[in-house]
Amino acid sequence: MNKKILVSALAAAGLATAPMMASATDVRIYGHIGMNIAQINDDSPAAEADNRDSRLVAEDPARGRVGIRVSEDLGNGLQGVGQFEWMARPHDGTAFEQMRETYVGLQGGFGRIALGQFNGAYKQTGGTGWDPFVTTHLEQRRSTAGGGAYAHNSFMRNAVEYRTADLGGLRAIAQVQLVGDEDRVDVNEQAHGSYNLSLSYSIGGIELIAAHAYSNAADESNTKFGARWAEGPLAVWATFEQLDIADQAGGVGGAANAVTGDAVNVGVTYRMGNNELYAHYGMFDADQDGRDVDAITLGVTHRMSRSFRVYGGVKLEDRDVMDDRTIMMVGMRKDF
Repeated sequence: MNKKILVSALAAAGLATAPMMASATDVRIYGHIGMNIAQINDDSPAAEADNRDSRLVAEDPARGRVGIRVSEDLGNGLQGVGQFEWMARPHDGTAFEQMRETYVGLQGGFGRIALGQFNGAYKQTGGTGWDPFVTTHLEQRRSTAGGGAYAHNSFMRNAVEYRTADLGGLRAIAQVQLVGDEDRVDVNEQAHGSYNLSLSYSIGGIELIAAHAYSNAADESNTKFGARWAEGPLAVWATFEQLDIADQAGGVGGAANAVTGDAVNVGVTYRMGNNELYAHYGMFDADQDGRDVDAITLGVTHRMSRSFRVYGGVKLEDRDVMDDRTIMMVGMRKDF
């Protein structure tokens, strides 16, 4: 739960050194801290060569965060909004060294227009939002869902974003990357003109989504369609992705460089009191020989409060050339 804090306390905590804001400005601090312990058994030749075929790891993994969100009433139904968000890694003490979603914008009845660095519209529409084990070793994007800046990882940098208000259940997001720091012209010019688009429509317990991401550097696109149905304690969802952008890190199958192909992911959750049971099946049909992946995940989350949870589960991956991988994991997470 987001909590109001005094602006003066930010300076004392080393999070801000700016002068006091006007009293009309609302400032909130938020984030989450999580740690996983995972036993990973990897039969791939690369893992065996590096003596990583059987290993016990304890990490977050690089998904903890802390942020500051501000808003000011400008009158006439308008708000000035802004956000700073940093990565925080509890397992090694690393914090405030890498920016996450950070922007400044104007919000009103028309929606919101903002400038900065954003979670991609493709990423935040369906996908990570539907995966209860996102940010853990059991997440889809480490297995059978698309990865990289134009799918379910990373951010749209040096970008302008427009998102609509709720239009009777219909929402849309559009993001375009522009040229940024002159010291990185070669990198930014490759990204210049890349974009993310998404649509979602909710009615009753049904949500339908579509998303499209274009990489100017690769001159290729990723496209996703999905649906989710929820009734009482039960929720079922499915996504289909056509992944044609290969020049990105952290793609399907945990590969160092993503391959291309089609991905199908289906998930089911069922709540029983403070517990939520989860089952997932994913399939990646690669265009390249020997790179297909099938995965099954089973897990359970127990909420000890609205903001604190413990969880555990197992993932079984059948990977062609890379051979099989099994992940058994437990962890805990605190939101604030």
